[in-house]
Parts: sequence; structure tokens; C-alpha cells
Amino acid sequence: MTEDRFIQLLQGFHDRKLSEEELRSFLEAAGDPRFESMISGQLYNELAQMKAGSITDEQKADKVWHSINISINSNVQQPAHRVHFMKKAWIRYAAAAIILAGIGAYFWKSDNKPEQQEIVKTDVAPGHEGAVLTLADGKQIILDSLGNGMVAEQNGTAVLLQDGSLLYNAGKTSAVTYNTIATPRGRQFRVQLPDGSVAWLNAASSITFPTAFVGDDRPVTIKGEVYFEVKKDAKTHFKVRVNEHTEIQVLGTSFNVKAYNDDNSINTTLLEGSVRLHAFDKVQLLKPGQQTQVNAGGDITVMNNANLEKIMAWKNGLFNFNDEPLREVMKQLERWYDIKVKYIGDPPNLKFFGELGRDLTLSQVIESLREIGIQFTIEGHTLTVTPKSS
Repeated sequence: MTEDRFIQLLQGFHDRKLSEEELRSFLEAAGDPRFESMISGQLYNELAQMKAGSITDEQKADKVWHSINISINSNVQQPAHRVHFMKKAWIRYAAAAIILAGIGAYFWKSDNKPEQQEIVKTDVAPGHEGAVLTLADGKQIILDSLGNGMVAEQNGTAVLLQDGSLLYNAGKTSAVTYNTIATPRGRQFRVQLPDGSVAWLNAASSITFPTAFVGDDRPVTIKGEVYFEVKKDAKTHFKVRVNEHTEIQVLGTSFNVKAYNDDNSINTTLLEGSVRLHAFDKVQLLKPGQQTQVNAGGDITVMNNANLEKIMAWKNGLFNFNDEPLREVMKQLERWYDIKVKYIGDPPNLKFFGELGRDLTLSQVIESLREIGIQFTIEGHTLTVTPKSS
């Protein structure tokens, strides 16, 4: 098959316009190394939408989805240090599974688009890069629409915006002033700190730090979720304070901290290097691949072989909903789409599986999440979740 022909089939697949013969040809070609890089994310999302749309044909669709999940879990387990997932080899297994299990789901979805669209009265765009910078004097600067260049100068430190990231070039100074970068819901951002360390902020997060690190420590304070790549400096310790009870100390390492106020615990996950967690007068040393969970009562739980692909999905532009309950999925959607989720009746005890791109609109995401016994409705910036029995 030529590349041009494959592109035509890919577009036809996306638009639900392929005949049964064309669909078979497309799925058989999906595992060809020449085409994998062109369709990985899109094919995954389309397969997820097949599952979501196949309500009256659930037995066949469930077989397809179950086969795909088995293929993902058994054939594409990545080494613990990898943070990218779901990109190439599993597609040939997913394609084979859908051919073997039947392709009725695809055509059922095509014939029932009007019913799907009734649940969407308005749509919500995905989040994007942006943040609010608060300077030492309290002045606030919205970074979303600024172009490259100087943003501010504070005590000899130049604050620059470059290609959507904020950089601090510290000069010679002994004065210590603090800045805060906050991402509202529906935003994410990257900042290079004065020592060269880099922090990525997920939605509804913040980081407070000095405009120049002086002395023996490099202290920062965070809220929400932040991923760090810390520049190694044997003379000074990089310290991340989460709250009055929890602090993380590092030399040079890569780690993720998830500490939203509505979460049940503070989760610190180490990718590379080593960190020492101090919480409630307890100390815990982490090794790569481990995660600590600190609950409100001060208990510390250590998990070995943490699912790094899932934990880092947000930074890599993905939602990873593998084994996630409904309420946790809705929390992620609230933060990324800046919406309010309202439940009518008792939420079903469901868990979701799979990954979706964070560049999808809200309606595209919920179409992929719909399950038997649950209904989603978008009105303005409110997503209503209703059991079918209500």
C-alpha cells in the first residue's frame, strides 16, 4: 500500500466513511512500520470512541475492547524508566483484535452519530499553555498571550518568556525576593528556575521560589501537581515544600509531586536520582520507580514499580485513565477543561481504561468515556453525570 493511499484510508476511518473492505485494509496496514508514526494517537482515540459508541452492540464491542486491553497490557510493557507509552507496537495487536472480533462496532457508530450529538449542547475547548506570574511587589502578569522577550527585571534577575516557557537568568545579588507562577484550571506551564532546574506545572497548580538562590538551600513551595528536573549541585540542596508537614529534599533528579487539596494523599514519584521525603517527623528515602503516598494522618506508604507512564501522562499530553474510578476521571476533566462536574443520583461504580489526548475537546473525551448505565451532558461549563435510571 502506498503512503498516499494509507492517508486516504486514515481520513476515511476518522470520518467513518470506509466500506467494510476498506476498513479491513486499513486495519491490516496499521501495524506496518511505515505508517505507525502517522496514526498512533489518532487510531487509539478512534478505537476508544468505537467502544464508547457501541451501546446496543455491547457484546461485540466489549470483546474488541477487552482484546485491545489485553494486547496493550501483555505486549507493550515498557521498562520502568520510560515515560512514553502506547506509541507503536500495540497497534498491530489492536488491529488484529478488532478484525478477529468483528467490525460491527465501527458501522454501528457511524449510523448513530445523531444520538451521540444530542448530549452536547455546547462544547469546551481543551486547556493550553498559560499561567499568571506574581512578582515580588504583588504585580500580576498574565503570560498566556505574551510574545518572546523580557517580562520583568528584579534585583538583577532577568525574567524572560521564550517559546511559551519562563526563564530566570539570575545576576549577582544578595537580595532575596519571591515570585509565584500559578496555572489556573485549564492551563499548564513550564518554568526554568534561577539555578537552571525546570518545573512543569499541571492545571490548577502553583510554585513559589526566590528570584535568585543564595545560601545552602534552593527552596521552592508548590501546590497542585508539578514535575521537576533538578539541576545537580552538590553544594546546595533543592527543597520542595508541599505544606507545613511535608518537604522533599534532592540533589539532582527527576520526580513528580501530586498534592491537590481534594486528593486523599500527597504522592511523590521518583523517575531518576534520589529524594528524601520528610513528613510528620518521618523520613523516607525513595529509589527510582518508587512512589510515596502521605495521607492527612501522617501515614507514609511506599509503592514499588509505580506506573510511570500513567503518572507522567499529563506532561506528555495524555489522559491515562487505566483503572481509574469515575470520580477521579472527573477531577482530571474539571482541572483541564475548567468545568464543574455535577452528579445526579449516585455515580456508578465504574473504572475506565485507556489513554486519550489532552488536545481533544470535552465532548470528544466524554464520547470516548460513555459506558452502559451512564449519561454525560454538557451545558456551558457544567458537565452533568447521570445514571440511566434517573
